[in-house]
Amino acid sequence: MLTEPRGHHIVGENESKTPEPLKRRRTYRTVIQIMGIVAALGVFAALIGSLGTQLGGGAGSAPTSVASPRTVQPRLLITVQRAEYAYGYFKVVGIVKNVGSAPAFSPTVNLRVTRGDTVLAEDSAWPVGTLLRQLPVGGEAAFEVSSRVPGDPGSEWISYEVAMSKYGYDVRYPKAPRTSLEPSLPRP
Repeated sequence: MLTEPRGHHIVGENESKTPEPLKRRRTYRTVIQIMGIVAALGVFAALIGSLGTQLGGGAGSAPTSVASPRTVQPRLLITVQRAEYAYGYFKVVGIVKNVGSAPAFSPTVNLRVTRGDTVLAEDSAWPVGTLLRQLPVGGEAAFEVSSRVPGDPGSEWISYEVAMSKYGYDVRYPKAPRTSLEPSLPRP
């Protein structure tokens, strides 16, 4: 005669080893885990998509068709309003405007000051309110870039150039010629 130990159940051919309530709990747990993984992947994909869009890429900036000749991209117009040398610093003040067809994320204005072929100074700055933010299409922001220029240029001519490293750009300089500017302070 076969006796059954206490608390155990003898399993027959058609019977499962796991009781029905435990099966349901495992099934619910598995379904909840799968739903959590799917939700986490969805959030991750959304973050990656929004980051790509902020950096000027992503699905929002891709052309809709291969035959389309026009692409969506920022283009910046830099208008220099004033450039001056005073007290050992060269300073450029102006406005950046996004004239392109997409926002520009954190655009950087670069300044290079030269005397002949010699680079005297290089520096960069972000227009007001655009550090790690987008400059929307049609949006404008003021900028000021200044850099220490070694020595006293005196009556010698110094040149400067304003550029943008990340996006396409055009520059409008003031009435003075683009590549030459006399120091604003006379030599004593």
